Amino acid sequence: MQHVNIYTASGIRSPRAGSGTAGYILEVMTQNGPATLTKTAEILNATANRSELRILNMALKRLTKKCSLTIHTESGYVAAGIEELFRWQENGWKTSRGTDVANKEEWLETAELLNGHAFSVTTENHEYRAWLRSEVTRKE
Repeated sequence: MQHVNIYTASGIRSPRAGSGTAGYILEVMTQNGPATLTKTAEILNATANRSELRILNMALKRLTKKCSLTIHTESGYVAAGIEELFRWQENGWKTSRGTDVANKEEWLETAELLNGHAFSVTTENHEYRAWLRSEVTRKE
């Protein structure tokens, strides 16, 4: 199974809905070294958490076959949510406190897009972080 790294960042940093730029890098190792695809997008009317989910889902939509994934995100919200994803599904998209999961529509899409992939998530620093951060903040 091929391995893909997904790196994401969002220029939207507020818990209040706003607009800004978010981006991702897809990285696949080839015989000639890493091959990357980079994309930035304008995210409208979204909180920081929702913008991170939207850009992750855009990246996941680019995958054409099942693979093993490592998702690299700056967002502790996304990392924690991915860890809880299947538990939320089993609980009818309710948190452990019995409240509705925030950003449910985006999480439903994430769950569907991750289905069949082997995946892990990390918030650790990576080689693309500074560059990706500059790409999503220079357009604001």
